[in-house]
Amino acid sequence: MAHPSLGWFGEVENTQTGYAVGSGSEFNLTKAVALRAEYLFTDFGKQRVLAVGNAAVRGIAALDGIDYLAAAPNRGGTARVGLTIGF
Repeated sequence: MAHPSLGWFGEVENTQTGYAVGSGSEFNLTKAVALRAEYLFTDFGKQRVLAVGNAAVRGIAALDGIDYLAAAPNRGGTARVGLTIGF
C-alpha cells in the first residue's frame, strides 16, 4: 500500500562558529622571480538539521515519532600557489 507524500522536513541553523589556521612561504628563485605557497585550514564545526516527519509519516504507526538528526562536518582546506615576477 502506497502512502502519499511521506516526508521529513527540517531547518538548518545558519550561524557557524569556528576557526581558521594558515601558513605561507615565499622563495626567491631569482632576483626578479619568487614562488609562493599558502595553506588555510578552516573548521566551523558540524552543521545540524533536525528532520521531523510530516502528517503522512505520523499517520503510520511504525514511523510515528521517528525523527532524525543529520550532522555534516563543515571543514576544509585551501592551498594556493603563486608566482611573483618583478620588473
